Amino acid sequence: GYDITRDEYLARVQDEEKKISLLKQQYGAAIVDLIGGAEELALSTLTQEKLLSSAADELEISIDDTFAAERVNNPLFVMQFLGDVVPPYVFDKNGKLDKQGLVKVLQRRGISVSQFEGIVEELLRRMLVGSIVSSATYI
Repeated sequence: GYDITRDEYLARVQDEEKKISLLKQQYGAAIVDLIGGAEELALSTLTQEKLLSSAADELEISIDDTFAAERVNNPLFVMQFLGDVVPPYVFDKNGKLDKQGLVKVLQRRGISVSQFEGIVEELLRRMLVGSIVSSATYI
């Protein structure tokens, strides 16, 4: 199994607090009643991620490097799923990834290229398992 560390939890709570703050600005304070608090959201999303990662391990799912590279070169994918790591300005106006810009951003955040590749691979593994689970039907 996968453990949720205190540091992971606290970092996720901070991320969720930022998201909730932005949502409050857009939709008002009542949004918190609908989505819950930062602690609840952090624990829920971390638990879901750990369960999906565990299932991906059990199913021995691996991601092809070419597929992962294609996803990273897709600005919509990056904004939706990697926006907390990769800012939109690493893409030019034509939607092309500035690889040197990405490396600089990662360095500023203390993330190596191989760590980033691991983040992307794990995200894609979890997404694949989630897709399998959501499309499963019972007969």
